[in-house]
Amino acid sequence: MEFSDDGKYLAVCSDQGRVWVYDTADWSETVHTHAGDWIVPLMMWVPGGHVLVVKSYSIGDEPEEESQWAYDVDQGTKVEVPFQRGHLRSVDGAYRISPNDAGEGGFDLHGEERAPYRQLSHAGGWDPIQCHAFSGNSSRLFLGAQENLYVVDPAKGEVVDKVMDASERLFELASNPDGSYLAIGSFSRKLSYLEFGENRPHELCIWRMADKKIILGHQFRTFIDELAWSPNDGRWLAVALEPMGDGQFHCGKTEIAVFRMGPGESH
Repeated sequence: MEFSDDGKYLAVCSDQGRVWVYDTADWSETVHTHAGDWIVPLMMWVPGGHVLVVKSYSIGDEPEEESQWAYDVDQGTKVEVPFQRGHLRSVDGAYRISPNDAGEGGFDLHGEERAPYRQLSHAGGWDPIQCHAFSGNSSRLFLGAQENLYVVDPAKGEVVDKVMDASERLFELASNPDGSYLAIGSFSRKLSYLEFGENRPHELCIWRMADKKIILGHQFRTFIDELAWSPNDGRWLAVALEPMGDGQFHCGKTEIAVFRMGPGESH
């Protein structure tokens, strides 16, 4: 899931390459189409507009295959645009991260010019990154390892803050516009292995980064498959919920919950 840079649209892509785009003004479905067959589809918006790109998820020991599907949501048609590199970009398009050959969870940080590449030495040791997010203002890059959280200044490519043992397991994260709050999908703090075994459900927690405190928690009886926080005004937090029951997991039954961040209720 990815919000457009201006927060007007929320785009969703399935592992079969199906794409949905919703207008956040009323959550109506604007686009439902097929982006083609991709090996683990990866989706991102082209900076500065409403053009959506889907391509194959790349790994660190080989260069990206410069093939993609691009769709102009405003025009309602496929288009040709420059290849969008990396796994994730900052909202202003100044920074991107790409996997490197340092092993699982290793990333390089680079700008639009692709050089110089900088390997993110986030831990000073082996601590594979599981999830990542830029703040809406592009001033911070958040890296979630299995249990540890690292905060990177992308302008310097250096870790400026970290939370060790932040969670028993970090699965997904998203940042509000200025990086002062994080939404984190993690193992439930209440529902233990004793009841659920390996199928331990996930909890959505809101972290206040000023003091590293969890100020809000919402318990699900599902897995949190993806998080997205509208980068322009921080108004919406979208959560993809994957059923965890027998015969339901990874069977096209994912639901999307959208929370209004601030006064009001979830939608």
